[in-house]
Amino acid sequence: MDTEKRKVIVKEIDHWRRSKLLPEHYCDFLLNLYLDESTPKPSSFMGVTASSVANSNWKIWLVIMAVIAALALSALNFNSFGMPMQIGISIVFVIICYVFAYRQYSKAPVVSYLL
Repeated sequence: MDTEKRKVIVKEIDHWRRSKLLPEHYCDFLLNLYLDESTPKPSSFMGVTASSVANSNWKIWLVIMAVIAALALSALNFNSFGMPMQIGISIVFVIICYVFAYRQYSKAPVVSYLL
């Protein structure tokens, strides 16, 4: 196959991956078919490439950091809360774990046993 055609196909597969038009494993399979052996494959960590992180929305990152900061602040100051508030937070956390385990039971029973 012509190298220009391969480049166009690889570019389209990358677009499909970024747009979530195809699942990751399909894109990996297609890239393995069309990439040359001499061409370096894009490195990824847990299925996420560096370009997808760089092209992500900054508002999502801001919300994630705010949630992490709120959780860290409440975890570090948990002992300074009143006893009823500590009990309430603990009960809410346990209920969330049970709900998550109940939802995960049909998909992945092992995960539900861990919770």
